[in-house]
Amino acid sequence: MLPKFVKKDFCGANNVEQQDKGVGETQKDINVGTTKKVNTSEKNPRKGIKVGDKKEKTKAVGTKLERRKARLKNLKCPWLTSNPNLPTKAVKAQSEANFNLNVSRYKAYRALREAQTKLQGDYMDQYLHLRDYIKELQGSNPNTTVRVLTGNQDPNAEAVQFKRIYICLGGLKQGFKELGRDLIGVDGVFMKAPAHGQLLTAVGIDSNNGIYPLAYAMVEQENYNAWCWFFDCLRDDLEMDRTSNFTFMSDRQKGLIHVVEKVFPCAEHRFCLRHIHENMKKKWGGLVYKKQLWKCASATTVPQFEKAMLEMKGLNAACWKYLADIQPKHWARSHFTGRALSDVLLNNMCEVLNKCLLEARDKPIITALEYVREYLMRRIAVVKVKFSKADGHLTPTVTKLFETIKEAASQYTVIWGGDDQYQVSGPHND
Repeated sequence: MLPKFVKKDFCGANNVEQQDKGVGETQKDINVGTTKKVNTSEKNPRKGIKVGDKKEKTKAVGTKLERRKARLKNLKCPWLTSNPNLPTKAVKAQSEANFNLNVSRYKAYRALREAQTKLQGDYMDQYLHLRDYIKELQGSNPNTTVRVLTGNQDPNAEAVQFKRIYICLGGLKQGFKELGRDLIGVDGVFMKAPAHGQLLTAVGIDSNNGIYPLAYAMVEQENYNAWCWFFDCLRDDLEMDRTSNFTFMSDRQKGLIHVVEKVFPCAEHRFCLRHIHENMKKKWGGLVYKKQLWKCASATTVPQFEKAMLEMKGLNAACWKYLADIQPKHWARSHFTGRALSDVLLNNMCEVLNKCLLEARDKPIITALEYVREYLMRRIAVVKVKFSKADGHLTPTVTKLFETIKEAASQYTVIWGGDDQYQVSGPHND
């Protein structure tokens, strides 16, 4: 039978019995069975302490634990809490380099979560304070619309399940009404928080051809019911009805086409050309097809559009059939009504806003909503400063565009034909 102290060896203990033995005492060698002398007063090179001295050993072990606790405390507080967005691999590398600690990926992940909770708040706890946040938001931003939809409508229920929240700030609402450009782009992106969900946004175009965020909402998922609810809230805020001649632009999301037809049957619905090309290039890829698609979409007259479509048919009849099945009023500039006072073909305004709100998508709900509000506040302030530095009555972008148009118009001649009739001819007889 093996000695009892052999089991301690597998637990990382010393290879000697935990008894008080004098200098020069004899012990049996475990491996061979012979005897040899062990000088227990010598220092163990692995521990760096005297094995035979119990007091010094206990003191040294306690000091080691204290040192490790101090290093773990330093690991979490000074640099980790100030950089909660560090990747897990970076936390492992920093702990090994600065503190000589070899932590696992899961421990590094837990340290990151603890730092994020301290700085951003707890994911589940913030739902308990959501109504308080809404009161503060509406109190500090007059005429702000906030709507919350819960899953359990029973007022006597002990718990209420959160489903959706819609926010339209009062200042942005009033500014969009005075803007006079009836064009709204809508889009949805995934949230990365533990509760998941979708962030829906409605974005317009300002007088400088820049983005003008109008409203945003957090919903459980992007489907027909969620979009219907979002458009109903938007309709009430903008005081629109079913006969409103607004123009909406989307990426042809699932269910969104039918939502626009239901809520705004008289509205114009444009499709983002980039997403049409993304679907088209799965079968007909290449630069030639892309250029021809843009030539068809950017044609300003119906004859030019038909000519470009015939050229596409000459390239590939199947690709022409794919585009012909999509009504040109949704994607061709020559068939737009012109009510929106804009000929944009891409839903870039939503893509730009989604990129700016990327860091908010993995935060708790109140922290994420505050991130969006603060970004909108900063953007409006920056745009005001930019407009104040412009010369003349036009915005900077419109001024450059107007100068380009004037330079091109100088090549045309105008002959008066009486009353309000004129003949305009250009250098190329167009």
